[in-house]
This record gives sequence, C-alpha cells and structure tokens, in this order.
Amino acid sequence: SFVGYNHGGFPYHAELVALCRTMTERGIEWVMNNSDVPWVHEQYAGYPIEVLVCKRTIHSRNPGAMTNEVVVVSRR
Repeated sequence: SFVGYNHGGFPYHAELVALCRTMTERGIEWVMNNSDVPWVHEQYAGYPIEVLVCKRTIHSRNPGAMTNEVVVVSRR
C-alpha cells in the first residue's frame, strides 16, 4: 500500500477528516488527495470529489501500473 512506504504507515486518517471538517467550519478552503477507496468517499461525502487515473511509476515490478486517486475540495 502507499502508506506502507513510511514505517508505521499513516494512522491519522480520522484526525485528517476531523481537521478538514474543522477548517471548513472556520471558512478555510483546502484541497487534499487520497486513495480512491469507499472509506474516503464515505468520510468526505458532501464535498466535491474528483476521481483521477494516475500512473504509479514507483512500482518496480509494473512501472506502467495505473490506479485511481481522488481529489477532495472544501468548496460545497
């Protein structure tokens, strides 16, 4: 997984969602990207989400591999 590149992964997904909601409540605009997985769509429901197809050149066994990512923006 992408988070596996960092020792310990990225255990702060719920905190990131809470931070994004707090910034929205305070009128702060933000943009973030993440993996295109159901959990992300559920957590950011109500925000505009764009799905992008990205090439994963970091994958040594299949450098032409494609994957979906999402871009989420705070504007409603």
